[in-house]
Amino acid sequence: MITLTGFMFLLTSAFLGFLYSPHLDTAPPRWVHLAHGILLFLYQTFDAVDGKQARRTNSSSPLGELFDHGCDALACAFESLAFGSTAMCGKATFWFWVISAVPFYFATWEHYFTNTLVLPIVNGPTEGLMLIYVCHIFTFFTGAEWWAQDFRKSVPLLNWVPLVPEIPLYVIVLFLMIAFAVIPTVGSNTQNVYKVVAARKGSMLLALAMLFPFGLLMAGALIWSYVSPSDIMRTQPHLLIIGTGFAFGFLVGRMILAHLCDEPKGLKTGMCMSLAYFPFAIVNALTARLDDGNPLVDEQLVLLMYCLYTAANFVMCWWHCTCILLHLLFMKSPTLLGFIASESPGKRHNSDQCTWSLPNKQNTPTCVRCTDDDVRFIFASVITGTLSPSVLTGALSLKFTSALRICADEKTMYMNQLAKFCCILCRADAWRKLFGETLS
Repeated sequence: MITLTGFMFLLTSAFLGFLYSPHLDTAPPRWVHLAHGILLFLYQTFDAVDGKQARRTNSSSPLGELFDHGCDALACAFESLAFGSTAMCGKATFWFWVISAVPFYFATWEHYFTNTLVLPIVNGPTEGLMLIYVCHIFTFFTGAEWWAQDFRKSVPLLNWVPLVPEIPLYVIVLFLMIAFAVIPTVGSNTQNVYKVVAARKGSMLLALAMLFPFGLLMAGALIWSYVSPSDIMRTQPHLLIIGTGFAFGFLVGRMILAHLCDEPKGLKTGMCMSLAYFPFAIVNALTARLDDGNPLVDEQLVLLMYCLYTAANFVMCWWHCTCILLHLLFMKSPTLLGFIASESPGKRHNSDQCTWSLPNKQNTPTCVRCTDDDVRFIFASVITGTLSPSVLTGALSLKFTSALRICADEKTMYMNQLAKFCCILCRADAWRKLFGETLS
């Protein structure tokens, strides 16, 4: 909930930018810049404390980390839109998304190979975001025009620079960020991956192949914008960046999925699903050259379909990741499976209250007790269909499939069988806390 609340702050910030600067080239009211800064600060704060809160309450899990990572992947797009409205970047807003997405993707790529994510002393999630919301708040006093005018007017100390054409200040900022943030970060990520690949005597070419879909994503968006008869990067920057942001989130999710499943290193063909829309979009844009600038399908409609397509891919990919994590979490649950591998018997209690018992290594009957979190997890897994009775039975070698009945059509669980399942786990009181006294 903390992670989701923080992400909603960024959604609100991007919506304000769209409301008051639809093309990101007009100055919104000054209070919008202040709102951008405050909302980004709140997002950073919530993003920083959600992990601490999870560890404090002993509720941290890979599933929570996965959700946090997904929100951060989308945050690159929404914060780029917010900054685009502050700095009046217009079509250059896409490049601000690129310089935020590139380090994020390379960090995920490095984590895939090294299993560790070590941030440098000065990094994007802390100092980078702090610099951005300081810029938002600074713009509250100067106005958005300060970023869009020639850098020598914005910074009079640079009046001495000769023989340089008029360049907006945000372009100078863009090049500085690339030179001093993106390039060093990418170099560090690549070096760390190379060390791991060399130590394992693997192929660096296969490692670099995983960057190929991300390069195709940027190339596809740029080619589409270049051949677009309506110049979508200028006229519809929000739709283009949001759609590409969802496609980026899909690529990140697919890499995390490959990491979870321990797939062989190298290019994943499934990562190209998010790129399948570009041929249609580019060909549709090219048809405008055959009909006096009128494409076969209106480009605004094509952009809307692009956003829907990439959003659907994103949701499906992260749902797949969630299902696999639920299985992995269950299979690694110390409460449910620890007694199988352990030589110590399970917690004993009155066996008359149990429907089933399991022999342990000493061939003495033991019964399984679940914590409230285990009960909630099992119910959520079964009710959503991510953990079927057959998987549950096969994993634990238990014979209580009859206690789990799921309607194949509606994916609902009968209450009486749910109550029976609760009693099997000897935690009927935990279920009554969740569902009241309706369970008999």
